[in-house]
Amino acid sequence: MKASPNTSLKKQIPSSSISALFAMFAIATTTTDAALSLLVDFGKSALTTDTGSGTRWNDVSTTSNNVNIPNPMIANAIDVNGVLTGITLNETSAATSPANYGIAGADFNSSTSTVYPLSSTRDSMYVVAGATIALTLGGLNDSLLYELTLFSAHPSQSRTAEWEIDTVAQSLPLLNNTSNTIIFTDINSVGGEIEILFRGISGDANWSTLELTSVPEPSSTALLGLGGLALMLRRRR
Repeated sequence: MKASPNTSLKKQIPSSSISALFAMFAIATTTTDAALSLLVDFGKSALTTDTGSGTRWNDVSTTSNNVNIPNPMIANAIDVNGVLTGITLNETSAATSPANYGIAGADFNSSTSTVYPLSSTRDSMYVVAGATIALTLGGLNDSLLYELTLFSAHPSQSRTAEWEIDTVAQSLPLLNNTSNTIIFTDINSVGGEIEILFRGISGDANWSTLELTSVPEPSSTALLGLGGLALMLRRRR
């Protein structure tokens, strides 16, 4: 009597096990560890954005305008939920000649943004035309990729700001800007740091907000699911 194919001569994996494994595979392809997200507002202390509730901000501010930037700017940044991240922001190179830069306290009421709150965009940090300042984000994870989104505007003057990261430069016209941003994607930190160069290339340049996010990684549970699926399929062969 001949044996029926695929029954007595081969080990069968229970259908319930296969279903469970493919469910784990589905989780693995959709589940990620939570991504980091933090926001920075440059401006004077009378126009700060963080309220202590809701979406949290890191305010880099001074009590008056046209004064040098505090350093460190941020000693331990909070994320949008108010959780300390260990991330720092420092001025690591003063503006080149002409060395005129700092916090701009002007209240640009018409610099409304469709991207960020008015309180974060109506004042800014500035650097004069021809000058460059270097800021460094520290305390980052070199195994992650980061994305930086930068915004600024000016209500009455035709100015252009430029930012540079790892030899890649992008510029932004500021006059009456409400929604355009500069976005740097897939940035690797080196030694836990990312350096940002900021300069004015057409008139003085303003910089209102910085948003840092990390690219999510697959969660550990998801990776275990993938590992279990691969092991079971290998045994099946």
